[in-house]
Order: sequence, then structure tokens, then C-alpha cells
Amino acid sequence: MDSTSSKEDFFKYAAMNFAGTAMMSGMTASVHVEGIDDIPFWRSVLGKFYPKGKFNFIAYSKTYSGSNASGSMHCLSYRNYLSDKFFICIDSDERYLSGEPDIDIKHFILQTYTYSIENHYCYAPKLNMACSKSAGIRNDIFDFVSFFTDYSRIIYDIFIWHRFFVNNNSTELSVIPFNNIITIKGKIPLWQLQNNGEVILERIKQRVDNKLEHLTKTYPDVDIDKLKEHYAQLGVCPDNVYLFIRGHHLLSFVTKIGEKCCEQLLYRKKKQIKRNNKKIKQIHAKTIPFKHVVIDRIWFDDYYCMNRMKQDIDDFFMTSNSTSTHLQNH
Repeated sequence: MDSTSSKEDFFKYAAMNFAGTAMMSGMTASVHVEGIDDIPFWRSVLGKFYPKGKFNFIAYSKTYSGSNASGSMHCLSYRNYLSDKFFICIDSDERYLSGEPDIDIKHFILQTYTYSIENHYCYAPKLNMACSKSAGIRNDIFDFVSFFTDYSRIIYDIFIWHRFFVNNNSTELSVIPFNNIITIKGKIPLWQLQNNGEVILERIKQRVDNKLEHLTKTYPDVDIDKLKEHYAQLGVCPDNVYLFIRGHHLLSFVTKIGEKCCEQLLYRKKKQIKRNNKKIKQIHAKTIPFKHVVIDRIWFDDYYCMNRMKQDIDDFFMTSNSTSTHLQNH
């Protein structure tokens, strides 16, 4: 037996063992996720859309060489041996927008549809609440929904260009230069949050406009409108592009803004009560780090990527339960 066959057999039998563990323990299925930090997200999603399910979550497993491994590529090592008793949950990364084949629920793969889990954590309608909960004071100084709607509209065209170059394996606007254009590095001073981040948005818009001018002159034959139509069918529109950029960069960006907002809310509150140390201590006792609030809870609101996950889970367990009933009746 050659090494390739041995490796395939290794993952085949490992997958069978994971499925067997689920059945022997009375669980609905074993679920391999990318890492331990991903378990709360997928537990929440599966619990929301299939509440009667019981799942054995696996954060890492053995490679063919015997070491422990995690991550999406390791999860996909099992892709030929998945079933309704052992499936995987992964970040879409660029696979969804790139149209990578067989990354779908028919092949026992659940995906985020956003770039990663972090994009779901940063779903804008929940961020206003997260800011209020973090500071223990109602957030009335910054509207995250308005900001990220404006932000998405500003970066929409450059994102489409970025996708064009990714699809054509070009380095013209690869991940690093693209992220350098659409994100703010370093600390964000308080004054830049005034007028709902107008200064931040203007800085990003200037970079975007400069790059777009260069691209349209250098590549006049690229039909961006046709690409927009293609990505619109995948759920990408001018108002929600932030859900499809790299999640770690987005979370960092969101955290910088949120922490500065909370800082200002607390400063304003302490100024109101002046030097009452007892009340100041009570205020600080109610605070929670902004990032902790953001990643602690998911909003199952009506938006494209969450709806796609819900549909996948509905389809998956409808098919799974149908198959089980058929087998029992025969």
C-alpha cells in the first residue's frame, strides 16, 4: 500500500471513529471545528437552528504523522469521509466567494459564508448594544450601524477589484495591500470618532479613490459591473461588504472604535458625578472589556450570511432525519 493510500485510510478510519463515538454516546453527531475558540460559535449556531441536537465538538485531532492539528485545512482532510454523524464546520475564508467546489452542506460541510466567525461577531446592529453593555452606560455617541453601512459603501468598489485580482492570481491588489487601504493602523484618537467617524471614513475613502483611479486607468477593459452582478448573487452588496473582508482585521478595527467609545462614555459619566469615588468604583465594577462582549454573543438577525447557515442546517437535518426514518422503516 502506497503512502497516499495509507494517509487516506488514516483519515477514513478516524472519521469512522468520530462518527462511532457520536452514536455510542447517544449524540446527534461529532463535529470537527477549526479550533477551541470556534466551539462557542458553532455550539450557539447549531443550538439555535437545531435545538434538539447534541454534539460532540472536536477542536483538534491527529495528523497522519501523529501530531495534533487544527484549522480549516486539517478539517478538510476528512472531506471524503464525512457523514451525518461526523461533519465539519469551517470559516468560508475565500472559498465561498471563489466558488471552490464541494464546500457545501451536501458534502457535510457547514461554513460561515462571511469570511470568518469574527465577521459574525462584528455584525453591526449588535455593536451599539455591545458598547452600552461594556461601559454599563447607554451608547449615545456612536452609531455602529450607520458607520459600517457607510464604510461598506466606501470600500465596495475596491473590494470588487480585489476579488477580480484574487480570481486571476494577480498580486496587483492582493490581501496585504487591500487591507492596508481599507483599515486604520495604530490607535484611533477620540476626536476621529466625532460625527460618527467622519474623519476615519474620509481617510479610507481617499485611499480607495486613489487606488480606484489607478486601476481604472491601468485596466480599462475590466468589466467591474459584471463582477458586481456575480457577487450580488452571492449576497455581497454595497451595504454589507464588511462581512466579507478578513475577520481578524475587522474585529481589530471594531475593537479600537468600541474601546474608545466606552472610554468616552465612562469619562463623561465620571465627570457628571465629579469626585464621588464610591460611585466611580460602582461604575467601573459594571464595565466589561468591549471585545469580550463582542465575542460573547451572536445576534441571529435576518441577514444574508446567517440566513444561509440556517438554511444549511435546516436542509442538513431534514435530510438526515429523513434518511434515518427510511432506514428504520426497512
